[in-house]
Amino acid sequence: MNKGIKLLLTILVLGLSFSVVSAKSYSCETVDGAYYGKDGSEVDKVQYDKECATHSCEIVGDTYFGKDGKEVSEETFEAECETTVVSELPDTSSNSDIVSIIAGSLFILGGVVYSISYRKANDRA
Repeated sequence: MNKGIKLLLTILVLGLSFSVVSAKSYSCETVDGAYYGKDGSEVDKVQYDKECATHSCEIVGDTYFGKDGKEVSEETFEAECETTVVSELPDTSSNSDIVSIIAGSLFILGGVVYSISYRKANDRA
């Protein structure tokens, strides 16, 4: 083969190899509202936060992070962070009886009526 043709083919092959574009890989980035984890795969916001953000004495989703930022058990979390995790919140809803509700409503209504009548009396003076 002619040296010129070999050179031309070599340049052509090199040119084609440079023009091959690989897909960009995102690691711990958000792009157009999508979250990408450490390995570059698309993840949800909680998984992104677990993998990519630094945490100290925090609970993210169902994962506990200790004081050094490493994933720990609930017991280790409580010991390191000097806190107690409450799994179930106590029922703090009001258990008032009907008499208390009526008495409170009358008290509020009385305050409204008094303030209106007081204002009318002062407006006349």
